[in-house]
Amino acid sequence: MEMETIRGIITSKSVENGTAKSTGKPYTRCVFKINDKDYSTFDKEIYENFDINDDVNVTLQKKGEYMNMLSMSKLASVTSTKPENVQPEASDRQIQLLEEILAVLKENGNSTK
Repeated sequence: MEMETIRGIITSKSVENGTAKSTGKPYTRCVFKINDKDYSTFDKEIYENFDINDDVNVTLQKKGEYMNMLSMSKLASVTSTKPENVQPEASDRQIQLLEEILAVLKENGNSTK
């Protein structure tokens, strides 16, 4: 069977309740909008574990005329992982330049305090 994986951001999610025409049994379908296209699953656990704005990979399998969602996984956030209020370390060249500036200031009798 043909499989496909898509990547995208969840832009909406919803739940649709209905009754199967063939069996008369009730169902709950969970729908995610990813890349402006709707993808659905009957797996409530997937619905509960993913939120709007999650960056995800979705694995789909074609079965007849439908694409069945086999799995969904969160991808690492693209936002900065650098801790807040942490100053970047100075490079060796930056330190060398600062030392040269301080030496020139001292030679000219300028105080650095």
